[in-house]
Amino acid sequence: MKAIRFALPVLLLLPGFAPAASKDMIELQRDVAQLQDQMRLLQQSFDTRIAQVQLLTQQALDTASKSNASINDLARVIQNDSANVGRQVAQPVAALGARVDTLSQDLSGLQSTVADQTSRLGQIQQQLVDLKNLLSTMQAPAAPPPTAGAVSPGGPAPISSTGPAPNSAMPPIPSAQLYQNAKRDMDGGNNDLALNEFADYLNYYRSTDLAPNAQFYIGQIHYTQKKFEVAVKDFDQVLEAFPINPKTPDAHYMKGRALVQLGQRNEAAKEFKTVLAQFPTSPAAPNCRESLKGLGMSPPAPSSASRKKR
Repeated sequence: MKAIRFALPVLLLLPGFAPAASKDMIELQRDVAQLQDQMRLLQQSFDTRIAQVQLLTQQALDTASKSNASINDLARVIQNDSANVGRQVAQPVAALGARVDTLSQDLSGLQSTVADQTSRLGQIQQQLVDLKNLLSTMQAPAAPPPTAGAVSPGGPAPISSTGPAPNSAMPPIPSAQLYQNAKRDMDGGNNDLALNEFADYLNYYRSTDLAPNAQFYIGQIHYTQKKFEVAVKDFDQVLEAFPINPKTPDAHYMKGRALVQLGQRNEAAKEFKTVLAQFPTSPAAPNCRESLKGLGMSPPAPSSASRKKR
């Protein structure tokens, strides 16, 4: 381009020295002039486009700066709102938590009070039973003394297989104390003494609520002593003499264990399945499932039906 610019004046001066300009030279000059015009127009268009690009770039930078400022403002607003909401919610939640804690304490106190009242009612009921037995003993006429050498025509009266009959004699000690003594002796390993005390309890206080427990513990002691046949009969007494009582599931379970020891696997399985069918939510139910698995049998699926009564 610079060479053309320098050559152009020289070509213009040539007519003064040369005799005449050729037609080709004139056309060349015209082409050079057109090329210069096009270059000038191209430079102008380029400058205009560059200016537009610079303007658009500046506008984009301004817009981005404004957007960043807006985003920062929005972030601050959100942060402030979140902090305000947190403070507004924290106080009611804390108050609700304190209220729940207070209600929990009140409920615990109420449960303790109910438990105390239940225990007192049980003691009062036991005292009433003791008093009733004492009155019955005092009101019963004294038996005539036996005639010397007299023997019943039918021989000695047989002992009932359903357990000892209530004794009409004066109870040795109150029922609660007798039961506690027997339970303490059993837990302490004095099984023989505990057997006698539980037998005395059934003899004098067979109509009380703890009588099924006493009969059950007699069977449990015999099971511990490996007297499995006697234990089976003891647990049958719990199920037959006291049909509805809290020890019924445990009596079925322990009877099943005794039958397993005697080699009567099918009969034992029946006892375990009875617990799962009639008392599926009892504490003895999981033990019955494990016992059935130990026998190589599949326990029945848990049923949602209500527990049946015997």
